[in-house]
Amino acid sequence: MMVKRKKTTKTEEPRGSAVVEEREVKPAGDTATQPVETDREYAEGIKKTVIPGVIGIIAGIILFAAINDGTAHSDAWFSILFILLALAYYAQRLIYPSVGVNVRKFGKKDWLYVEFMVLDFSLVSWTILLNISS
Repeated sequence: MMVKRKKTTKTEEPRGSAVVEEREVKPAGDTATQPVETDREYAEGIKKTVIPGVIGIIAGIILFAAINDGTAHSDAWFSILFILLALAYYAQRLIYPSVGVNVRKFGKKDWLYVEFMVLDFSLVSWTILLNISS
């Protein structure tokens, strides 16, 4: 004796089974905050680059005005440069909150980055001024 079985299609569910639909649940407003957050971080990154650049250029001009090429005082440029770096650190701690950058999120790596930028810009601008004056 042969038993015929009913063929089930994919749309048919066996009796007694619960149908569970899986849906991706997104928090309300998630799509709107993502681009805004990205734009804010981008703007903060630009500010973290421009401000140390300007401070570094000012420090290079001060170095040039204070000791010109450094031949009269062989070690004075090193001391003045590190005093300017210390002053730049404290100046940035005051400037960043006023332009909307959250200083409390800064880690050691961030402070090293901005101070390195100040150092680079000051040495490059001092070198350019020395080459122009020669």
